[in-house]
Formats: sequence, structure tokens, C-alpha cells
Amino acid sequence: MRLPWLFCLMLIVSLIDPTRASAANPPAKPADVSPVAQMTDAVVRINNNGNFVGTGVVLTPKGHIITTGKVANDQAFQSFTIGPARTKAKIIVHDSKHDLVVLLAETPLPRWATLDVGPGPAKNDVAYVIARVYKGSDPPMIELRTASARIEEPHFSGDSATALDLSDLLIVRLDGDGFDYSGTGYAVVSPKTGRLQGIMIGRIEFGQNRLLAMSAATIRTVCESNKIVLPSL
Repeated sequence: MRLPWLFCLMLIVSLIDPTRASAANPPAKPADVSPVAQMTDAVVRINNNGNFVGTGVVLTPKGHIITTGKVANDQAFQSFTIGPARTKAKIIVHDSKHDLVVLLAETPLPRWATLDVGPGPAKNDVAYVIARVYKGSDPPMIELRTASARIEEPHFSGDSATALDLSDLLIVRLDGDGFDYSGTGYAVVSPKTGRLQGIMIGRIEFGQNRLLAMSAATIRTVCESNKIVLPSL
């Protein structure tokens, strides 16, 4: 006597429309991730001999990192590691003309930036400055910080007192107080595309939030002249 009831149950199950069930319980949509948020993992901490020395930006899937001579080349004892995993890295390019250094990690890194393409940012464009900096805690810790900014001058040319080539720089003005910008190697990023627009090499005036950055065009030239293959757009 149980067979008719079992047959009816099977018939009901077969008539259920799976698309209606899916519509009633749609899968959760992934959270929207802004271009800048996607970029932050490519901005990495650089350690030397176990100690934090500054910020760099991963440029390729192979693990090329762009930073400045102040961060990397000025170190007397060079034993570099990258990121929280402490991936070992070494200097492969030191371009003293532009105060840029390229490190190469021993193993590929999971995230990398995309360089901006011409004509580059325009005057008064919004930008973000992203850095790994000291948190000011005890014991000391490192944190990721992002500050809003504007491009004050997209093609600044300065008369250098040294052999440094200052012919094509960005002047970036941080909004408000920003954060401790005494270091270098910070990333200047477009909020629209998430692309790297420059690397901070210094300041235009002490005591003000006006930063100097080597442009993406200069970074591209340095990489290509050293046969570093950058990812395509």
C-alpha cells in the first residue's frame, strides 16, 4: 500500500521547476572591489636585515618591485625580503639618474600593479597615495595607509642640484594632513583605473604635503631599458 504514496512523491518532485527555486534563493553577488582596492596588495613592505625600510610596488607577475634608492640602495647591508611572507629579493637595477631601484623576488608574488599609459594624469586630477608605514605602536607595527590627493603638476621640471634627472615629475598634494610622508617609494594611483601613476621620491617643500613622484612614463622607460617585460594592459 506504500507504493502509490511513493509514486506520488516522486511525481511531485519531478514537477518542481529548479529555476524557480534558484530565483527564490539567488546566489550572493560578490562585493564590488574598487580599482584602488585591487591595487593595494601590489603595494608591499620592504625589509632589510629583518627590519622595515620602506615601501615598494610590484610591477610584474615574476616579482619585479619598483622602489627608490633611499629605500633600497642606501642600505649598507643588503638582505631584502618582501611582504608579510618575507620573500627574499635582490637588487637587479639601480638607476641613480632617477633614484629608482628594481628588486626581483626569488619567487613570483600574487599581485602586481599596472602602469598608467600616456598622456598620464592632468592637473587637478584626483589621486591616491598608498604606502606601508609605521603604525606608531609599541611594539612597532606596519600598516597599509591610503590618503586622497590631487595632481598639482603633471609634468614638473626641476633644476636639480645633483645628477638626478628631475625633468618629468608629478607634484602630488595630499588632502589634509595625510599621513607620515617622510619615507619614499609610495604609490601614486588613479582612482578611476587603479593604475600606477608614479612613485614618490621626495617632497617639493619641507613641512608641506607636496610630494614629488617619478612618473609612470619614466618607470616604464627604466624597466624597458633593462629588458624587464611589463604585463600588457
